[in-house]
Amino acid sequence: MPIGSAALYALRRYLEARGGPDRGPVLVATGGRPMSNRAVYRAIRDLGRRAEISGVRCSPHTFRHTFATRYLTLGGDVLTLQRILGRSPRSLDVTCRYVTLVDADLRAAHRQFPRATTWPASPHESSPSDHGSGSGEDARGGGQPVDRRA
Repeated sequence: MPIGSAALYALRRYLEARGGPDRGPVLVATGGRPMSNRAVYRAIRDLGRRAEISGVRCSPHTFRHTFATRYLTLGGDVLTLQRILGRSPRSLDVTCRYVTLVDADLRAAHRQFPRATTWPASPHESSPSDHGSGSGEDARGGGQPVDRRA
């Protein structure tokens, strides 16, 4: 699994403080027992509360989800993401759900910007005044730009 240099450095220091990498599980509870999934969840949740993070659930799943969506947003590809997340080749549809979420984020970001009210003059387009409202939008409403190339 890929890991950044800062995380790798911190992990090595942690393992050295425990007596080396061959001392059993990486995440341990009191007494050296492996941490359960539930204990990891609670530890992350409690760290989020101590950091006064609000408005979002702090959990291993949230970390994984945030990583996946950021990876795709910054140009990563789905097949590499699938391998990073440790998913089997048969589970590509599960990994592709992140693409759908990223697409939804892009559409939401696009809606934040005002639509153009004038159309640039080009040999393939007529002016908005030739089409009625002049708003660059379909006269039927709905706020969608009209494709004037037809």
